[in-house]
Amino acid sequence: MYEIKFRKSVKKDFKKLDSGAREMIVGEILPALSLNPRQGERLRIKKISLWKFGFSFQGIEYRIIYDIYEQELVILVIMIGNRENFYKKLNLRLR
Repeated sequence: MYEIKFRKSVKKDFKKLDSGAREMIVGEILPALSLNPRQGERLRIKKISLWKFGFSFQGIEYRIIYDIYEQELVILVIMIGNRENFYKKLNLRLR
C-alpha cells in the first residue's frame, strides 16, 4: 500500500471542489490509488513523467495529477481540479 502525500498547493485545489467530489476523492479514489497507483494514465508534460486519474461527478470531469515514488511507496498528488483549463493551470504550476 502506498502512502499518499500532497503538495501544499493541493490544499487550495481541494477547497475549490464541490463537497460531493471531495467526498468521492477521499472516500473512494485516493484509497483505490493507494492500492494500485497505476490505475491512471501516464502523462508526459515538459519532459516530466506523471500520472493522471480522471473521474466524473455530477456531469463534471475532474483530474488528479500525481507522481509515483516506488522506492518510498509514496504517491505525491500535484494537482486536483475540474477539467476546465486544468492543463493550462498545470503547466503554470510545473514551471
